[in-house]
Amino acid sequence: RIVAEYDAVEKNLSSDDKKVILHLFQKLSSAKREIFEHQELILTREKIDRKFIEDVLKKFKKLLSFKKIKEERWHEFFKENGFIFSQLFAYPTVLFKDKAYVGGKTIQDDSGKIVDFLYANKLTRNSVLIEIKKHTTKLLSNKPYRGSDVFHMDKELSGAINQALDQKETYCKQFETIRRPEDDITSFNPRCVIIIGKIDMLSKKQLKAFELLRSSFKDIEIIAFDELYIRINSILSIFKKDDNKS
Repeated sequence: RIVAEYDAVEKNLSSDDKKVILHLFQKLSSAKREIFEHQELILTREKIDRKFIEDVLKKFKKLLSFKKIKEERWHEFFKENGFIFSQLFAYPTVLFKDKAYVGGKTIQDDSGKIVDFLYANKLTRNSVLIEIKKHTTKLLSNKPYRGSDVFHMDKELSGAINQALDQKETYCKQFETIRRPEDDITSFNPRCVIIIGKIDMLSKKQLKAFELLRSSFKDIEIIAFDELYIRINSILSIFKKDDNKS
């Protein structure tokens, strides 16, 4: 009744107001379960999740449309929507630290190495290093290196791979030194992931070269931004299928 009565009520709610509303629904959902049917709670949660994913995809698509963008914009986006990285792994993960120091400082306290996101396997606590680049970054050369379908890596991709490998080596060597006693994380040959470029920037011949290239790496996984977008969109398609069934 209140929402219907007042125009733009959502713009006039303070952060405290919003917390109270959330607390009310949480309290009603858990302590007063007899008020709601179990199926009603499930459907309500699905609607909220669907709206959330739709909003995330909208922001994702907008960032992908930018011809110029700083890496920091992507970093902030993924920091706000960390669940996206869960689509990269076959096991549950949790954010351990963003802009994580992984070692490498000299005696003058400089040249430290920072990884964009340090995740941990929720069960084994093993580390995962994630490096974020830009969707506009070139992946391969424009002209073939040999024949018509052999392309070499662009220097930006090559640099990103070397950066990730260097971060991993430094992290593993200095892990016991930089790890605090309270840090619940381990380092057993940690996995490295690089988010970079877009698949739709590649020609059919370049696609073959790119797949051959990235599949040859055993310690690094290279994921394009548009691939990640499609993975998130696939979650939304599940909700739509459920709606059709209903």
